[in-house]
Amino acid sequence: MEAAALGSAAQARLAVVRQWRLQGHLERAQALCQQLLTRQPALGAAWHELGLIDRAAGRHGLAAQRFAHAARHAPSDTVLADLGAALLATREHERAAAIWQDLVARNPDAAPHHANHGVALARLGQLGEAVACYRRALALDPALPGVRSNLASALRNLGDPEGLALQEYERALETAPHDHRLRSNWLYASSHQCDLSPAELYRRHRSYGLALADVPRLPEVRPDPAQASRRRLRIGFVSADLRSHAVAFFIKPVWQTIDRSRFEVWVYANSPVQDETTSALRALSDAWCEAHALSDEALAARIRADGIDVLVDLSGHTAGNRLPVFARKPAPVQASWIGYPCSTGLPAIDYLFTDAFMAPPGAVDENFVEKLVRLPAAVCFQPPAWAPEVGPLPALSRGHITFGSFHRPAKLTERSLARWAAVLQAVPGAVLLLGPCDDAEMQARLRARFEAHGVGAERLRLHPRRPLAEYLALHGEIDLMLDACEFSGGTTSAHAVWMGVPVLTVAGEAMPARQSATILHHLGLGGFIAADEHRFVERAVAWAAAPHELVSIRATLRQRIRSLPLLQDHLVTRGFERALACAWQRWRDGLPAAAMTVSADATRCEVHETAQMP
Repeated sequence: MEAAALGSAAQARLAVVRQWRLQGHLERAQALCQQLLTRQPALGAAWHELGLIDRAAGRHGLAAQRFAHAARHAPSDTVLADLGAALLATREHERAAAIWQDLVARNPDAAPHHANHGVALARLGQLGEAVACYRRALALDPALPGVRSNLASALRNLGDPEGLALQEYERALETAPHDHRLRSNWLYASSHQCDLSPAELYRRHRSYGLALADVPRLPEVRPDPAQASRRRLRIGFVSADLRSHAVAFFIKPVWQTIDRSRFEVWVYANSPVQDETTSALRALSDAWCEAHALSDEALAARIRADGIDVLVDLSGHTAGNRLPVFARKPAPVQASWIGYPCSTGLPAIDYLFTDAFMAPPGAVDENFVEKLVRLPAAVCFQPPAWAPEVGPLPALSRGHITFGSFHRPAKLTERSLARWAAVLQAVPGAVLLLGPCDDAEMQARLRARFEAHGVGAERLRLHPRRPLAEYLALHGEIDLMLDACEFSGGTTSAHAVWMGVPVLTVAGEAMPARQSATILHHLGLGGFIAADEHRFVERAVAWAAAPHELVSIRATLRQRIRSLPLLQDHLVTRGFERALACAWQRWRDGLPAAAMTVSADATRCEVHETAQMP
């Protein structure tokens, strides 16, 4: 309707704006569009174009404002759909869900509307309803890009005891074998599977590197003698999790304590989502690039132009990774750390940083395409300064022991639930506190799954997701944490021990199953590391019968943590620095990447020459 009322001059100018936008001339397009709006402030089509320009530039918050103006002056399904997408990008999920629900009501046969409604509902924690939306979208259009992957993710986050998520990922890969983001999602789901051997898990990750074999690398960088005079190594970090996220807890103390006389910290942030943690991390960087709006080619070119010496991936195959950028080899030395306890599968990534307990020498090296660098400790952990004080052992006042788990639902495999159910059956009167359990369908599924293992709903305490302060305080209701099987706790276990709650675990074969055990090992809490499933139950029974020992451990855990490498920021950072310097020197000497071990005091780096993995 508005188009018919537009004058020919306005239509012509809007056509030029659209052309410039599509050609990437965003500043010129924006200037002309704003001229139009100065003359005709109620011109909805111009507001829509301005929103599209902001979206193309990665300014999603501004884009949402422009689309809202366009919807007021010239409402249409197209404008509302763009507004809904912008609101999803800015995490205004409730507003987005309302818009998509309205669009679905008006266009019940429009598959994309059902799909986007599902995205909004999933982000609100309404996973059961999201699954229904995705399935409706696929019934209308089985080939709709990305929907099957979103369906798989929702199923995974519901717990997925039937293994449907992996099936959906694999069906999606059949139709989109070159979708690298989809393949990363499949690998992340695979890392949680109980029936995959470490060798099979490695084979799957190696397939990712093979799928990216045709990605063109940038011209090889050769050592420049003139660089020897440059005092500081330039270290680049790539992550989508530089906000209130587990990765931020682990990387912040490194950036705080890294030797600025020898190293520069350059950051490539791959998420539009920012918070107070983002601001704190930005202040610790020497340079910060908002990378989320850059294509893989553009980001690789930017990293090369910035002269990064060592590029560090902090994501692995988790959401928001930029592994295709690493495949282009924009930096002469590349490594992965913190974000993912499996191989990336990329030959272009030279090293993976870990420690000797997480990755026992000779036991797991063959399952990594990267060379393993064993630091004094795999990570350092910085608990919130405002964390609540450790409370008394709840079993003393309640007369029964309370086990707990704060694992993501994706970790709640049948093997984990069977292990926990066996513990509850062996400890009469005990209850299990679980979270986060936001979705009603998820809660119903969990109760039914435990019922199938002979554990009634009255022995379960299901809690929704909570803000960090409340989540930490909830540890005061738990006597002993029970770890998941295939993908054990990392941040959740670190938080638990800081709140005085030990974690009972089994040290598995693969690195994902050794995270909690690594933390416990560094804390000298070997009594909570079981050798197998049977001994896991035995130890749960023994600890439940020894509340006064748990009281003593609870009272001393923070003091114990402060004295060990887990919280010795300087020691972990010095080890990281030693490894960086050694890796850089090998490259300058024309030597290939090699496995390394940094000494416990971080003063030496031993190189282990081994054959390159196939």
